[in-house]
Amino acid sequence: MITLGKIGERIGDKLGELTAGKIAAGIVTGLGVADAAGWAWLWHHFDPSFSYNAQPAALSSQFVSLSQILNQIEKDSHVYCGGDWGSRIAWIGLRKCYTFTFDPLPTYRMNICTHDQRTADITTPDQLFAVRYFENTFTPLECFKVAQRSDINSYVITPGKDTRFRKVQFSTDIPQDTAFCGCSDDEVKEIAQAIGATLP
Repeated sequence: MITLGKIGERIGDKLGELTAGKIAAGIVTGLGVADAAGWAWLWHHFDPSFSYNAQPAALSSQFVSLSQILNQIEKDSHVYCGGDWGSRIAWIGLRKCYTFTFDPLPTYRMNICTHDQRTADITTPDQLFAVRYFENTFTPLECFKVAQRSDINSYVITPGKDTRFRKVQFSTDIPQDTAFCGCSDDEVKEIAQAIGATLP
C-alpha cells in the first residue's frame, strides 16, 4: 500500500531529478556561452575591425564632414596598442599601431563639397588604410595628403591644393580655422549656417 509519505518521497525524487537536470543543463549552457564569449574576445582582439562612414549632408552644397571620422581614426589607431594581453593578441594578428598628426591641426576639421551625394564607407583593422581611403575617395579633388615621417608607422596629414581655411565661429566661442575643400564661398556660408556657426 502506497502511503502519502511514499508519494511525497517519489514526488520529491522526481523534482530532485528535474532540478539536477536543469542545473546541469544550465551549467553546460553557461560554459558554452562563456566559451563563445571568450572566443569572440580573442577574435575581436586578433582582428579588430573598425567602421567609418561619411554621409553627405542634405544640402544643395552636398558636403561631407570628415572631422569626426578623422578624429575617430586617430583615436582608433591607438586601440590595443598599450602592451596588455589585448595588444599582444592584436600584434599576433599583425595589428599595426600608428601615430597620426595634422599639420596644421585644423586640417582634421575637413569639410568636402562633393556635388554628387557620394557616401564614403569603409571597415578595416588598419587605420592607415582608412586614412588613405578617405584621401583618395573624393577625386579629382585633392583635399589632404598623407605622408610618412622618419619614424616607422608615423604619418602626417597636410591639406591638399584644393583645401582652404576659413574662420568659423560657434556662438560666443573663439573663431577657429576650419578646412573646406572644393567649396565655393556660397557653399562655405551654407555649410556654416547648417552647422550653427557664422563666418566672422
